[in-house]
Amino acid sequence: PTDENRGDEKPNLLSPRMISSATISGEQVKSGTQKAVASFIRDTFESYSDAQEKLVSVVAGAPQKIEARGMLCLVYKELWPYVKQDTKDYDAVYAVAKSTRSLDPIGINGIYCEIVKLMIQGKYKEARGVVEHSLNQPLLSTAPVLYALKAELLAEEVDYKSAILYVEKARQLWPEWLKPQFDQAVYLGKNNEASKALQNYKQILAKNPKHKSASVEMGLLQYKVFRQNEQAFSVLTASLNEKMRIPRPLESEAYHALALISLEGRDSKKAKAFAEKAFKLNPGDARVKELVAKLGGSTKFSAKSGQNNELVFLGDQYFRTG
Repeated sequence: PTDENRGDEKPNLLSPRMISSATISGEQVKSGTQKAVASFIRDTFESYSDAQEKLVSVVAGAPQKIEARGMLCLVYKELWPYVKQDTKDYDAVYAVAKSTRSLDPIGINGIYCEIVKLMIQGKYKEARGVVEHSLNQPLLSTAPVLYALKAELLAEEVDYKSAILYVEKARQLWPEWLKPQFDQAVYLGKNNEASKALQNYKQILAKNPKHKSASVEMGLLQYKVFRQNEQAFSVLTASLNEKMRIPRPLESEAYHALALISLEGRDSKKAKAFAEKAFKLNPGDARVKELVAKLGGSTKFSAKSGQNNELVFLGDQYFRTG
């Protein structure tokens, strides 16, 4: 596929074929799960896709192994912004959540699947209830993922101060997993603690130079907060040239920043090209649309259903956060 339409192909989640008895050895289960965890902690679309593949094989080959199931639900949650979000995807989440919940009704893996299912349905209040109830159980009170999920749910309510504290606890409990560190950087940025956020992004990129979202967020901070236009421009252009996938709204935000930097540098031709790319990625952003129109570009929008699903999902998020 050309680079132009690469972003329009959305995958579906992979669903394990459930059989009742194990067809792979304990050694294969162990090795598959370990490799999945190694991918999971790198926190990129590509690493979560890799973890998904390995976990689906483990769950299909050893259906009773609940750890792989719990992690598969968490992977589904991370991949959700990138997939088609159609009936097939909902069915994949529901099937794994339902069967895991029945195998592990009060254990952590059944709980992960339940929380993920609720979050994907947009039932954030119910999800938060399950998270809080679980954190009050002595056996579950040191589960890093629960702290990360609680932080995410607090951030949904725009309570970044509390979110930072919970995600810090998740980082302490599982330092190798990059997602809590990335989330913390985002929350710090939103809480006007830009220097700390920048520090976090640099640390993430030292651990995983392919963390495209971290480098884009870093470039955006350099532009918006520190007004380091040249630095931001080179960080953002280098990041966007990487073939890795990041959420469309974030990619759009990066092109919008490049358009504004170009405009400040009096290069309206370049600014228009960047603004049009930003608009194509997120036509729902009024600032981008306005900029494209101002620069004499086209604001015609080709409605592709895959993209519309994502925009509806995004709209729901904006609605919840007021």
